[in-house]
Amino acid sequence: PTNMLLGVMRQGRRILGVAVTPMAPFVVCAGPPYTQVQVLSQSKLSPEDLKALVDEQDAGALILGGSGLFKADGMTHFGVRKLISKVTGVTYGAGGSLPAYETPPAVTPILLCRAGNDDADSMLMNFLKQAQLQEPQP
Repeated sequence: PTNMLLGVMRQGRRILGVAVTPMAPFVVCAGPPYTQVQVLSQSKLSPEDLKALVDEQDAGALILGGSGLFKADGMTHFGVRKLISKVTGVTYGAGGSLPAYETPPAVTPILLCRAGNDDADSMLMNFLKQAQLQEPQP
């Protein structure tokens, strides 16, 4: 994942950070030179809303984390899978039935952050700093 993230950064693409909290997702975005974030949303989002943010920002990657991301057994919550469904090209039927795959959209890599951090700003910046620290020096 670090190499992929570094590749996105080398391309100068924006990266979205989504902290899934019990109240609502908190979405931020960072672009070159990746030293600060811009708040995009602090309210409830539909799958279409998140896909629109990814498209509007021309995001090269999505970092997903927060205390509402995982269940106690380590699986992602159904609501989270549904939230990212339009980004991944998946449609869920009524009652959370098995997903049906649509024509996949342009691939936007989604990285999962298990840190449980509800502060999307620091989650995204820490993720970017860690990736930059692991980049080989010429």
